[in-house]
Amino acid sequence: MQHKRDPGYRDTVTTRRIGYVIALFISLLAEALTLASAAPAARKIMCHRDARTRVAHGHVVRNDVIIPTDTECLTLSPDGFTISRSTARSRGGDTIAFPNIFTGCEWGSCARESGLPRRVARLHSPATSWAVRRPPPGLWDIGYDIWFSKHFHASGQDHGAEMMIWIGTSGFGPSPGRPVRIDGIRWWFRHHTACNSLGCWNYLLFRRVVQTNTVRNLALAPFIRYSRHQHLLSRSWYMQAVEAGIEIWRGGTGFAVRSFSLRP
Repeated sequence: MQHKRDPGYRDTVTTRRIGYVIALFISLLAEALTLASAAPAARKIMCHRDARTRVAHGHVVRNDVIIPTDTECLTLSPDGFTISRSTARSRGGDTIAFPNIFTGCEWGSCARESGLPRRVARLHSPATSWAVRRPPPGLWDIGYDIWFSKHFHASGQDHGAEMMIWIGTSGFGPSPGRPVRIDGIRWWFRHHTACNSLGCWNYLLFRRVVQTNTVRNLALAPFIRYSRHQHLLSRSWYMQAVEAGIEIWRGGTGFAVRSFSLRP
């Protein structure tokens, strides 16, 4: 994160050494206070359902708790978060929670300088990097949740497509999807139509065959291109948001986002 120097920080013109030292000390102290006030609070803990806060690079951390009786507590860091408490105990059915870090626009919250929403046809070479720490075994998946809307908007349900890219799982059996190779990496792919009270959209799931905790410059264009060839996504739609987190049914405590970035 870039910060401007304090306006009073300049090379001293005094010829007295003691004056130089005092001036330098005061300016450095002022700059340190400026940086401290601009940075996220150290070890801030967020337990409220759907609480959101900005972290480094304008990204937003969201405590997306889906089942009201569940409690997810996130300890924030400059580049992400750690799940310090999870009460998720489901054996299946609906997802309990999806704590995540995102860029773009999601239900009225927009990350700064994300470059999203952007029409798919005008995406350059979208790529993302992400590093996580896996939690103990449970029932969860670690993945991207990428939303596409048929129309430009900053809030509300997206009715185009939801593309999930799972890089790791625990507690899931063999994938029922078909094998595909995307940019040299093997994935299982399946899709269906998802609906809620606000409408329906295409749900696309890419599940990595060989799990990983780190992706570096993962190109999103090949996933988009494959989905377009399946007539499940259109160039005229908009990429709304790229979320990176953990879908939890059971467990989750100890999961951490160490770093996250997106180049649209």
